[in-house]
Amino acid sequence: MGDGSGNTKTDMQLSCQSACENEFYGNEVEGNKYFTVQWFSEWEGYGCIASQDIDQHTLIHVEFPLLRGQQISIALKRHTNGQHTSKQDDIKYLQTECGMTDGDIEQLWSLHDQYTSNLNEKRLQGIIMSNSFEDEENNYQRRLYLNTSRFNHSCAPNIGFNFDDWNIRLYTTRDIKAGETMCLFYSDVIYHFPQEKRQQYLYGHMKFNCACSACFPCTEDPARRKEIIRKSDKNRTRLKEIARELSRRVKP
Repeated sequence: MGDGSGNTKTDMQLSCQSACENEFYGNEVEGNKYFTVQWFSEWEGYGCIASQDIDQHTLIHVEFPLLRGQQISIALKRHTNGQHTSKQDDIKYLQTECGMTDGDIEQLWSLHDQYTSNLNEKRLQGIIMSNSFEDEENNYQRRLYLNTSRFNHSCAPNIGFNFDDWNIRLYTTRDIKAGETMCLFYSDVIYHFPQEKRQQYLYGHMKFNCACSACFPCTEDPARRKEIIRKSDKNRTRLKEIARELSRRVKP
């Protein structure tokens, strides 16, 4: 998921990071001057709401992962091979080998686990698979961000992201009004596939039925809704064709 990684920081990036550190850098709190984290419902869980009007292309959040790389790889391997068979095993690993505090672990365990609806049955593997990002330009190494995990998914997102080494950087992709829900995308499949295939993918891989405005346009007219989806699907198919053509052209 996402794009960009491990690039050398430009003077502009360094200046921006320095200016932003006190505003939205790190894991200490949920939310900042640009957004607040709120409980939506049992179905949606937590989500992020814009605290003010925000211009397009505004950097709103920079975050270092709570877990990353080998820490995640080891946890997933031990879950798969049966070394870790309980929540207690997971917590011991986080404390002794990842150096996480009880407070960090408590916050980690507040994240969604797509494999169970029972809070007492949550496992580290489920939390990782439900919330982590992969960086394709850095050997697909996984990283899990506490605050970024609070952003819900949309197939028409108003938040984009990229990676700067291990940091994730969130920015607005259009103007956002105060009070709007802020969403990013959980997979770039959203850009190239029609509604039906997106629904199948998101449920099959992430265990949720997407109800965003792109999948279910906000109109009472069934014919109008069908036409909006048809046009959206056509545009996404065209984007897929363009991506394929660009990929073919850049090959040596």
